[in-house]
Amino acid sequence: MPTDDDAAAPNAAVTVAATAAILVIGNEILSGKVEDENARYLIGELRQLGISLRRIEVIPDAVDEIAASVRANSVRVDHLFTSGGVGPTHDDVTLAAVGAAFGMEIVRHPVLERLLREGYGAQLHERDLRMADLPAGARLEHGPDRKSTRLNSSH
Repeated sequence: MPTDDDAAAPNAAVTVAATAAILVIGNEILSGKVEDENARYLIGELRQLGISLRRIEVIPDAVDEIAASVRANSVRVDHLFTSGGVGPTHDDVTLAAVGAAFGMEIVRHPVLERLLREGYGAQLHERDLRMADLPAGARLEHGPDRKSTRLNSSH
């Protein structure tokens, strides 16, 4: 039962927690061939940061479905995370779908291309450079160790 100590002062500022959604993308997740581990990890990280997770969606590798989900969720939450669909194969369409969601052209990002070339070295195949094709205006954000990189396509 609340006590007088639990009641907020009449003019006290109310803090609203930031909100988030996670889109897990991949036919392999939906078919059960691969078990998602990224959402579980991200849930814990968001909780530690005090960010309120509002939804998790698992959707197929389909540009129209990804774009629709990105558009819908980007107005519902403060932070939208995607997991999956960013590799070099034909079914990795997440970045193209994010671009489509916001009407952004897909362009080759020179810094990311350089990182791929340095990281893969002689093992790099031309198809691998698809991973450097990002929505125009997106920026890369590097982790504190400079080994992790994320894409920020704030719209």
